[in-house]
Amino acid sequence: MDSESKFEPQGYCPKCNYRMNPGVCTECGEQVDIPAPTFEALVSLATASSVALVREAAIAALGAIGADAGLPAILAGCRDQPTVRRRAVLALAPFDGDEVEAAIAAALTDRDWQVRQAAEDLVRASHDPGHATS
Repeated sequence: MDSESKFEPQGYCPKCNYRMNPGVCTECGEQVDIPAPTFEALVSLATASSVALVREAAIAALGAIGADAGLPAILAGCRDQPTVRRRAVLALAPFDGDEVEAAIAAALTDRDWQVRQAAEDLVRASHDPGHATS
């Protein structure tokens, strides 16, 4: 494959049906075919990094990917320090279930006002029929 052809559209995004480059849709940002080692590294960084900003970024990436295997790391982030909790609450958007509802309910009463605001925004968006959360 020459250097120009690797950037040619290789198919259609499963989310928005836009012609996409290998792995990433430039229209909606959907990323497909995340390599397992990359995903596992994100989970590890989200839960084990000693740097809060790294945990926060990894949690944001896991939320953007939206794979169920990332949910435990996101839920763990909901119990981290405030900056990580804020990001983790927003990363819950593509998920549902009892654990997710419980995490959002806890965030609605969090001691940090920005965590509460993120949870309120998420709840508001989930009740707005014109705004998809997944």
